[in-house]
Amino acid sequence: MTATKAVLMLLALSLPLTTQAADIYRYKDAAGNWQYSDKPVPGAQRVGPLVRSTPASASASSEDKAEAEKAQAAATKGKVSATVQQDVAKLRAEDCKKATEAYEQSISSARLYKPGADGEPDFLDADQIDAYRAAAHTEMDRLCGNARSGAR
Repeated sequence: MTATKAVLMLLALSLPLTTQAADIYRYKDAAGNWQYSDKPVPGAQRVGPLVRSTPASASASSEDKAEAEKAQAAATKGKVSATVQQDVAKLRAEDCKKATEAYEQSISSARLYKPGADGEPDFLDADQIDAYRAAAHTEMDRLCGNARSGAR
């Protein structure tokens, strides 16, 4: 056997063990069912790459492929969901901090004002100050819930 034949034989034997990678897309069909495909269609969402090793002699059935694609999509959805939850928690914490600062400023200031029509400060009377402080406290409670610590 020549060296060329040996290389070709080795190449032919290793070919069935190649790794395949494809982008996976998710879309709803006309019946409203979720479909998964490796080809983009109008309105489809890319849910991530699917990487699998498939021997040519033992190709998986279409049901096995669909299950693998669904599992990959579910894993990707879980990661996206966790990221969204982290982002929402961060935004809520920022809103709580701003509301707490506004409330603390309202109770530490002797005089409060709002901008007048001409741009000059329009100072609030005692009843208006009490109402403003109550509204700031309510807003802080709404945004912070039980996360607020020691602000009163």
